[in-house]
Amino acid sequence: MDDKRGSSSSIASSTRTQLSKSQLSSASPEPKKTKSYTPKLMIVLLVLAIATSIFFFVQYRHTQAQLKNPNSAAQSQTQELIDKVAKLTDLPSGEPTVATVSDVSKLSSQTFFVNAKNGDKVLIYSSAKKAILYRPSTNKIINIAPLSISGQQP
Repeated sequence: MDDKRGSSSSIASSTRTQLSKSQLSSASPEPKKTKSYTPKLMIVLLVLAIATSIFFFVQYRHTQAQLKNPNSAAQSQTQELIDKVAKLTDLPSGEPTVATVSDVSKLSSQTFFVNAKNGDKVLIYSSAKKAILYRPSTNKIINIAPLSISGQQP
């Protein structure tokens, strides 16, 4: 009888062991291994931060160079304006005088400025006796007219 008890107790203990293992596995499944994107994300963010820093540093250096030499900045802006207008019409040879319309009401009496708006640019070619009214906001030429300079003799 002792053998039966001994064998039945060993069977019961092995069943408890099996049950407890199966219960453990169903109660708390092993965590699935997920891919961690954190290192890759950190590298991408670091590269973006470095690229942004380099861009703004180059812009800063360019601005500082223009501040040290304002004539150079004005010449480059004038050249950009000439290049834009040259894409729209044939320009006379020579260097133009550039003016900006700042108060249309003062110019309303002149027919050349009838359609002008504040911020428009006027390119005056004295040697070719030609004036061009250009609107940068719409990239359009508003008016082209012959230039008549008073006080000059033919």
